[in-house]
Formats: sequence, structure tokens, C-alpha cells
Amino acid sequence: MSDEKSSQVPAKEPRRLWRRLLYLIVLIGIVVAILYFTGHLPGVGGKGGSTDTTLGPPVGSGYLATTPSSVIFIQWSQTGTETAGVAQMAKVEGRPPNQTIAVKTTATTGQISGSDAYVDFQGVTQAFGRTTDGGFVLDFPQPDGSLAPVTFRKATAQDYNNALAVLRAGVESANTAASSTTSAP
Repeated sequence: MSDEKSSQVPAKEPRRLWRRLLYLIVLIGIVVAILYFTGHLPGVGGKGGSTDTTLGPPVGSGYLATTPSSVIFIQWSQTGTETAGVAQMAKVEGRPPNQTIAVKTTATTGQISGSDAYVDFQGVTQAFGRTTDGGFVLDFPQPDGSLAPVTFRKATAQDYNNALAVLRAGVESANTAASSTTSAP
């Protein structure tokens, strides 16, 4: 009978360990949710919270492109001709007075070989182009099937933030102007 009990004890021990691990994961999830929703998760606004403005400036360098309706910042590493990294893409959507800016972060892969450049914005689009002195130009497919060249230049993450602020100001201005003309008697 004692042999029977001793053979059952090891089987219960892994179950206890898994149960403790599950409780620990649930507890961590609860703590993160509380920090997020109270705005105390560093760098995250949370629901009704504010971002921590005491954080330093963003770090890193990459390539920045701006158009009248978008800002794209790519940061990647290159091994040989292959590239892999991340793109932060901000695009104006809608029409005044209801314009907004949609921001998306997406993984990128690509290849730079000689003066040829190719970037795959995972889940968004693919673009081909050429390198230039200090950057590159990519031809982005348009809804009508044409290609539109977009120039990327070396830039910092702070340059991206500055360009995004200009884009936001343009949207706010367009929305304000459209609101004042539609609400005038």
C-alpha cells in the first residue's frame, strides 16, 4: 500500500507545478492590465492615462519618407544584400472635417543589391526602387495601378516624430477649416 502512495505522489507533483505556473501567468497578466488601464505602464497611455513625458527622446536611425498624406520611417539591419526590420507608417484617412491619422507598425524584409532596392512591408505592400546618395526611392503601387515614387532619406526616430507632428497639424487644420465652413450660417 505504501508503494501505491509513493507512485502517485510524483504524478501529482508535475500537476502542482503546472498549476502554480498557470497562477503565476494569470497574476502577471492581471498586474500588466492594471498598470495599462491606470496609465502606469511606462511609455503607454492606457485607458484614460497619459504617456510618461519624462522619457528621453526616441533612439535609433533609419530612413524617413514624407508625402502630403503619409509619413514612413524604416529601421532595419542589413546582412549582405538582405534587410530585415520594422516600419512605422502613418497615413491620413477620411476627408475633412473627419480626417484621422492611422498608424501601423509592420515588419519589413528586403534586398539591396547594387542600385536596386526592394522592400516588402509585411501585410501592407511591396515596393521596388533604387538607391540614391544617402537613401533610396521606392515606387509604391497606387489604387489605379500606377506607381508613385517615394524618396527615403537617412533620418532619426526624432525626425519621424517631427514629421508626424507636422502631418497631425495639417489634419487638425483641415478638420478645423472644414468644420468652420460647414457650421457657418
